Amino acid sequence: MGIGVCTKAVPVAHKLPGWDKGSYGYHGDDGKKFRGCGAGEPYGPVYTTGDIVGCVVNYMAGSIGYTKNGIFLGHAFVDVHERELYPIVGMRSEGECMEINCGLEPFCYDLQSYVQEERSRVHQIIHKVQVPNVDNISCRCIISYLVQQGYPESALALAKSCGAEKEVEKTLEGIRQRRKVLDALLAGNIPEVLQMLRTVAPQILELRQDLLFMLRCQHFIELVKSGADMALILEYGSNELQAVYDCDAQTTPSAEASKACTHDRRLPEAPCDEGKMESEG
Repeated sequence: MGIGVCTKAVPVAHKLPGWDKGSYGYHGDDGKKFRGCGAGEPYGPVYTTGDIVGCVVNYMAGSIGYTKNGIFLGHAFVDVHERELYPIVGMRSEGECMEINCGLEPFCYDLQSYVQEERSRVHQIIHKVQVPNVDNISCRCIISYLVQQGYPESALALAKSCGAEKEVEKTLEGIRQRRKVLDALLAGNIPEVLQMLRTVAPQILELRQDLLFMLRCQHFIELVKSGADMALILEYGSNELQAVYDCDAQTTPSAEASKACTHDRRLPEAPCDEGKMESEG
């Protein structure tokens, strides 16, 4: 009897796990491990009737190990580069049978503890890595990119190593404001987006009529998706979208015309959609 994993390309009709290329197996009759050939290597104890054997695939570490009756036997295979492996079992004796658990029932082995240990191991490796000193210009370019993309904590962490911590701290509030605008946009809450823009950067809507038009088009789409009253949707499209379009068509709009285009109209709220995905802040 053999237990293991294999790639999708492995023919599984006539051979035990580990005998074909792309196949990994741990056999119960001799306790040996097999990796792509019929010659096994000593690995663990034999197993038989009543034993519970598990297979642990660690894609991050590129390793495969086994458990017996809740005890981890160690890594049987390392430098495993296949990214899609599937469970496989093999039986060659008459009357053999086994019960397979792929997660529908609690595992005998404490898999969560293993996951926590692996996370701790990876964190220790990361913390030991010494970040090389980069020249001040390169460092500031990277910080500027992180700030513009809305990653304040990463920008601040890098700034500490470059001596630019105070400069970045001054921009953190602006980053958080942009993050809130982006989150509201991804959530489809266009009225909130417009309200925040009018509060923190009203000049954007005055100077970018195309942006205002696109935001209101998006709100029109959100209203349709939410199943709002059709009369309300048509009224919104007729009034709000046409108003922005008319202003955008002016080649040299006056200040009064720009203000008229960006005046604070209250947009109709779309019904709450609990299934809408929100981005992580």
